Amino acid sequence: MKKKRAPQPYWVKFLRNLAAAFLLLAIVWNVLDISLTTTAEFRRLERQSLSPPSEIAAAVPTGDPFAPKVLIGLGQGWAVAGAPYPLSSTLSDLNIYPLSDGPALIPLPQTVARPDNAGHPQFHAAYAALRPPPDASRAVLTLHNEDRDFMAEGIREGAVFLFYARPDHDSAGRVSIGRSWFQPELFTYELAFFDENGAAIPYRKGAVS
Repeated sequence: MKKKRAPQPYWVKFLRNLAAAFLLLAIVWNVLDISLTTTAEFRRLERQSLSPPSEIAAAVPTGDPFAPKVLIGLGQGWAVAGAPYPLSSTLSDLNIYPLSDGPALIPLPQTVARPDNAGHPQFHAAYAALRPPPDASRAVLTLHNEDRDFMAEGIREGAVFLFYARPDHDSAGRVSIGRSWFQPELFTYELAFFDENGAAIPYRKGAVS
């Protein structure tokens, strides 16, 4: 005769059901991409900073499940880059950049994960070239900071070009992306734009104030 198993304690069932509920929530959260929550938090950050609502120009995936996107907004004479953290408003981040005329470059407020050749995520500093020439089909960034000079090829994303760069490994095999990658007063840059035929497009360089 088959021996009956003793019933599981109530707390075991409770924990199992709780784990299943969290798993289901994670799946739904991922499917919905929490876009509405992310956008709402971005708008809250704008209101908190007394910045008028901007036109969202790009949404950049970060690889961080808790702050999954950096939103880039453009206004008349300014830009904003925000990393909404929907689960905790105190961890959200928003930077405002006054802009002069013409194309300009802004840093995103947090690192962004990008896959390497083997598909492993590697964290990069990310930048957005705003207001590129209308006929630009290619963009190249040359970045100068305390680490060294870096060159990155632009990736078109909506109304902006995105660039990703990271320093080399140090002697201990670590990669450290310090303040000079994120604060405009600590780096300089050159932007080059090209049309579909590969010809350079002259422009009057804008700047982050």
